Amino acid sequence: MLNKIEIQPAIPDQGQLTRYFLENKFPFFLDYFSEIFLSLFNVKRREIELDPITQKVHYVTTNTYPCIIHNNGSKNSFSGIYKEIYEMRHE
Repeated sequence: MLNKIEIQPAIPDQGQLTRYFLENKFPFFLDYFSEIFLSLFNVKRREIELDPITQKVHYVTTNTYPCIIHNNGSKNSFSGIYKEIYEMRHE
């Protein structure tokens, strides 16, 4: 997909990628259950369990253990759940 689309700088990239996905659905799949990626946007603390021994993040809402955790917000945003995850993994 990234080889076939030329991102236009004046247009938000997420919108361009979404349009490409909608126009070319196969062979793309969305990670609806956060099995690979978990965006922390609107995720509440009660939806996350942290295992300090395995250092895994359990997303209770979908009963998954995502590999990649994405903290939304400004580049200076480093608080809440993401901070707990970071500290757990860097002790």
